Amino acid sequence: MAGAEAVLADQATGELAFRFALTRAVESLREVLRVAESRGARIRDEPRATDGGTADRSGPVTDEALREVAANG
Repeated sequence: MAGAEAVLADQATGELAFRFALTRAVESLREVLRVAESRGARIRDEPRATDGGTADRSGPVTDEALREVAANG
């Protein structure tokens, strides 16, 4: 991150250095997105108890259940 910031801050940075920094930044963002999507998919598939731990944990979490939890805090 610091390297990319230095390249962007330097007005004398050449095209090659700029393209290199941008390429690495895009690769990093792609990896962040991959991890976020993977974790999001796992979270959706994990059953969640909304009543202090006594809810049935046998099925996947549905969008409706997520909305209910969000609405009820």
